[in-house]
Amino acid sequence: MKDTPLVRSKNLEKKYNIREIYLKNETVQPTGSHKDRETEKIMEEITKKGIRDVGIASTGNAAISLSAFCSINKVNCHVFLPKNISTNQLELIRSFNPQIKKVGENYSQTYEISNKEIEKKGYFNANPGICKLKLDGDVEIGKEISDVNPTVVICPTNNGTHICGVWKGLKESGRKPMMISSISRESKVATSIRGFAKREGSLLDRAVAESNGKIVEVSDEDIKEAMGDIAKEKIFCEPSAAASVAALKRLDLKYDNVVVCTITGTILKFPELMKDF
Repeated sequence: MKDTPLVRSKNLEKKYNIREIYLKNETVQPTGSHKDRETEKIMEEITKKGIRDVGIASTGNAAISLSAFCSINKVNCHVFLPKNISTNQLELIRSFNPQIKKVGENYSQTYEISNKEIEKKGYFNANPGICKLKLDGDVEIGKEISDVNPTVVICPTNNGTHICGVWKGLKESGRKPMMISSISRESKVATSIRGFAKREGSLLDRAVAESNGKIVEVSDEDIKEAMGDIAKEKIFCEPSAAASVAALKRLDLKYDNVVVCTITGTILKFPELMKDF
């Protein structure tokens, strides 16, 4: 995947009295989210090994990305979705012609059901916590943001793959900023991170502990405010992606910091939400 822009936000620097704040804009990836980084690593592996079937549980972005790449590469994509997935997300996924199963009441149920089905059918398992190739995609983000020598990096978090990969990339580049995991367990708008599934488990705990970081919970009001702040930089992101900037309200950061917030997905996949922000 291509390197993505690091956009410096003077507006956020002034608002939070912090020396430098950058937005790592992953909305410009082919399907509009950082998941394309992870998918690229998966596709490299299954193409090399001649694998013809891959399965994944998703709330939207991962399924869209994997379905799109599988369509191009003539690989059978088996997508497991929660029953309450939005119509807009579902139609985007369908446009790439994967095999779709709506199987769970929520993401956690869907994830567990998908693992059993994937194992039974012998598909390649692209689920977080199992497919470590996904981490390698996010490592690239960490390496790219290392150029500004950040002291704080904030990532929206559900399973934890993204922040763990970013942390690994930063360490490999000789940087060790404080890693902030921004979560929203009960969000009504940030569907990609709702629930804090934490499938990376101890790997996520280690990334936070090693960096002297923390897990911060943000509200829907924080997220909506952050979306507006991010839009001032001409970046229109989905609610879950705005959780990184929303966390700034919950942190007591000193002026002399260099902060990077990862902006993980575009709002253009959520037309039903666009009118509200």
